[in-house]
Amino acid sequence: SSDLKVVLMYYPTIRSLKREYGLLNKRVFNGCLPDSSEIEFEIGNMSDALGICKYIITRDTLAIKVLPEFKDRELFVAILAHEMVHLYEHVTYNQMTHGPKFYEWRDVLAEHGIDLSRTYNAD
Repeated sequence: SSDLKVVLMYYPTIRSLKREYGLLNKRVFNGCLPDSSEIEFEIGNMSDALGICKYIITRDTLAIKVLPEFKDRELFVAILAHEMVHLYEHVTYNQMTHGPKFYEWRDVLAEHGIDLSRTYNAD
């Protein structure tokens, strides 16, 4: 029957998170972001976000956290890239926003088939 919906969920691991970060850093950000070994990666539930980039002042550490599951790999990559733009903003301008400096990356990411948005459809 044609009502059958195939759902291809994507479940990131710390290893896949580090690997994708490294690839995006190299291909999209031209290696200007810190190496994946300098970033703390976390996978876990959040009530109001698909991902988050945060600066942990007490440990002088940057961290990226994503949800344990995504509707597909494409959304996972888009969320990781989104958080990496925040990381770039922090490293370069000491801020994390959804302002003009954030959106300067929209065209660059689009060239790689990645949508940069403030919000994403998680379903």
